[in-house]
Amino acid sequence: MTEETIKQYFGVAALIYKSANHGPVILGVARRNDENQWGLVGGKIDKGETPEQAILREVKEETGLIIDRPVRIGTHLFDDGKESLIFACNWSGDPVSQPGEPKCQWLIPSDMMHGIFGRLNAKTFYEENLISKEEYEETGYNDIEF
Repeated sequence: MTEETIKQYFGVAALIYKSANHGPVILGVARRNDENQWGLVGGKIDKGETPEQAILREVKEETGLIIDRPVRIGTHLFDDGKESLIFACNWSGDPVSQPGEPKCQWLIPSDMMHGIFGRLNAKTFYEENLISKEEYEETGYNDIEF
């Protein structure tokens, strides 16, 4: 077994976006305790689940969307040492906030680059070419060396 196959990840997140007249819009999910802070769709990996199974479940639970062929595009290490996988996803349907789940909606990238998930979001958006180098530098996060 390789280190990758035995590594245990804490959570998963899905980068789901589409083009709009003014640039990309990203599907965000509000934090349960603060609807002004937005993260990517995702959550914890349940016991016995693979990360791929977890992202399919989390996206369906939170947005009602069906995704296929999730592709790992990165990882994020939180300050507490927990690590999550980030996936890019093909999707179909229209996102709808689900009963018992936080609100979901399409947002411009700058609406998601503050708060607890701001650093993760900004880094992911930059690495996936959804924001420019200048937009990333304006956030004040310094995770990427240019």
